[in-house]
Amino acid sequence: MAVKKILTLPDETLKQRSRPITEVGPAEQQLFEDLRDTTRESPGFALAAPQIGVLKRAICVDASQAKRPTPDNNGEVILFNPQIVSGQNPEVNREGCLSVPKYTGDVERYQKIIVKGIDINGESIELTSHEWEAVAFQHEIDHLDGIVFIDRISSLEDGLFKRKPRG
Repeated sequence: MAVKKILTLPDETLKQRSRPITEVGPAEQQLFEDLRDTTRESPGFALAAPQIGVLKRAICVDASQAKRPTPDNNGEVILFNPQIVSGQNPEVNREGCLSVPKYTGDVERYQKIIVKGIDINGESIELTSHEWEAVAFQHEIDHLDGIVFIDRISSLEDGLFKRKPRG
C-alpha cells in the first residue's frame, strides 16, 4: 500500500500544469497504485496526481464511495491523459477539495459528460458520467491544468464558504 500525503494550498505544485503520459510503464503503474491507495484512504472519492506531488496527467475517481453515490456510476476509474469529450446540463453545485480542506464553494459544472483517457493497460477508453461523478472528473482534470475549484468561483464573496468543523 502506498498512501501519499495530499498537498494543500498554498503549495505551488497545485498551480502547475501536468505533463502528458507518453507510455504506460513501471512509473505509471506505481502512480496508478499511489492514486488508488491514497484515494481509498482519504475522506474524498477522487484525486489527481498533482495533489500527491506528481505533475503527470493522471486521476482517480470512485463515485461509488461518495456520501451520495451517483446512480449508474463507473466505479473506481483511474485514467491517464483524461479529456472531456463533451458536456451537457451545466449546473451550479457546492464543491469541496482535499487540497482546500477549510472551504467549499459554488462551481458550475456539467452534469453529464463523456470523458476519454488511457487505462493502466495503455488502452484508450471512453466513459459516460453523470451528476457527482461527472463533477469529480471535471474537478480532477482541472487539477491537471493547475486549476483548483476556487479559481472557478465567480464571486469569492458570495460563492466561497468556510467548512463547518467535523464532529
